[in-house]
Amino acid sequence: MKLSIGALSLALFVAGPSVRAGVVTIDFDDRAAPSCVIGTAERIGNQWEAEGVVFVSPPSLPGAIVEQPCFGIVSGHSAPNIVAFLPGPAELPVEINFDPLVTMVSLKATNWNRVDDITLTAYDSMGVELDSDTVSTFGMVGPLQQLTVTGPAIASAFLTNTSSDEIAIDDLTFVQVEPTQACCFADESCLDLPYVDCRMMDGFGAGDGTECATTTCEVPEACCFDDLSCLDLVPSDCTAMGGRMEGVANCTLTDCQVPEACCFDDGTCQDLLVDDCTLMDGSMQGPGLECATVSCPQPQACCLEDGTCVEALTDVCTFVLGGTAQGEGVECAMVGCPAPEACCFPDGSCLDLTPPTCSAMGGVSQGAGTDCMTTACPPTQACCLSDGSCVDLLPLACDGMGGTLQGAGTECATTTCPLPEACCLAGGGCTDEVLPSACAMLGGVAQGEGTDCMTATCPEIEACCRPDGTCFDITPEACATAMGTSLGPGTDCTMACDVMPPLPGWTPDGAARPGEEPLRVTKSTVPGDLLLSWSLGCSPEATDHVVHAGWVGDWYSHEAIACDTAGAVTSVTFMPVVGARYYLVVPVTMDDEGSHGLDSSGAERPPSATMACRPTQVLGCP
Repeated sequence: MKLSIGALSLALFVAGPSVRAGVVTIDFDDRAAPSCVIGTAERIGNQWEAEGVVFVSPPSLPGAIVEQPCFGIVSGHSAPNIVAFLPGPAELPVEINFDPLVTMVSLKATNWNRVDDITLTAYDSMGVELDSDTVSTFGMVGPLQQLTVTGPAIASAFLTNTSSDEIAIDDLTFVQVEPTQACCFADESCLDLPYVDCRMMDGFGAGDGTECATTTCEVPEACCFDDLSCLDLVPSDCTAMGGRMEGVANCTLTDCQVPEACCFDDGTCQDLLVDDCTLMDGSMQGPGLECATVSCPQPQACCLEDGTCVEALTDVCTFVLGGTAQGEGVECAMVGCPAPEACCFPDGSCLDLTPPTCSAMGGVSQGAGTDCMTTACPPTQACCLSDGSCVDLLPLACDGMGGTLQGAGTECATTTCPLPEACCLAGGGCTDEVLPSACAMLGGVAQGEGTDCMTATCPEIEACCRPDGTCFDITPEACATAMGTSLGPGTDCTMACDVMPPLPGWTPDGAARPGEEPLRVTKSTVPGDLLLSWSLGCSPEATDHVVHAGWVGDWYSHEAIACDTAGAVTSVTFMPVVGARYYLVVPVTMDDEGSHGLDSSGAERPPSATMACRPTQVLGCP
């Protein structure tokens, strides 16, 4: 609000942040100023805003900072600068406004031209007059006069004169009143107090401009941050700063922790402090881990001894419930848990157990639906084991241990079990840890009762080539059993085996080479053509047949007239040449021809000397 009080007006107000209580003096000497050149001098304004004051002069009455003397000699002030005002309309006062409020305003003033009365009047923020002070000046005679006003809360001061002539002022001094703010206490009560008073009473200021009527007090508590630092803050500030309230009075009583992933038995996860996780029976996953990056173990089907199913973590199932975990991702709805069955033990006793538990305890389950009330466990028998020892066991238990039952009614007290003997292995080496029967199952040769590997001489292994070209380092006996050829002492499979090529074999030809159908020559359904047909011969390795023709009387003149059967395999049709001819059908592989048949003496007929379909002839059947 702007008030009109006299002929000269100067406005003084604060436009920046609040200033704490204290005495402030403005002597204008911190500014560079010309001497008596008001028109070009610096006008007063907000140059001292940081000190809590801003000067405002009406455009028609500019206040300027100049060096004295100006328009006369003045004294009684701080040198060198003063503020000079030119003459102005009589209806305009000089306004001085204060914010924050002040309790005292004092300045020096004079009219350097003539006798004058200058008045300083103080007002509160509602425009109510609080105090005034007037001095008389005598032109160029005498110093600047002191004007002082006081009040509990001065918001503005107005400087006026009666002559509407030039005046000068200097050395403005005022005492600021510290503004109150809402002050919160530990019991959450509130008082409007200056900040210093609030702190002296162990309160916490809510900030400039606040008041208890609109403030909800929050009590500071320990607030922990992710870097483990701690600040005593009210909850709202703690949350706004990304902190975490610890629920204790202050940081001196707090050991800040960082929440970590905590997994629970139901597979869920919460980010909790270690103590909270422990109290809730959870499992911490490690420093720095959060639920967003952790996959907690999930419950799975757990079969219990009574045949029922519950869903639990693996360790809980096994070590707490005594059950059997069914595997990750398996639910009870997906499995049928085994029910207890009669379980017979080697001593003839019986317990109702699930098959896995029965087996783990060395018993033998008697089958689904059985129980010990209706089951008579079979008596034990003498069971000879592979090391020659004897144990009285149930039949199934003996089989499970790889032993040999000695028959109903037998017992180890009256049974002599065969002892192990030296066993020469097919792959070389010797073992005397097995019985002869077990030695045979290993492909070895038992060396006789009472022998051991210390005294037995086992044959050395040699390279053994199989008909298919494969090679094994085994004993000569084992090589013969495998229908291979031993390459002799000191050999091994680093040497190459000669690979036998596929054998084409022969086609059926009378009693010497029997088969379903020998070669037949008949007329074809195509006029003028002949049809040759035959059945498959002795070799499954033959892929097709070729046809040779020769002149009767010249029995080794045959040449190839068809190098394949065009897919028919056991027949071919062709137009014969004129003359007496004989025909031969020869089985072939991809690379070789087989037998061309036997001559009248039973000897192998030679291949064509002039034209053959394959470069070589390989005889024999696989």
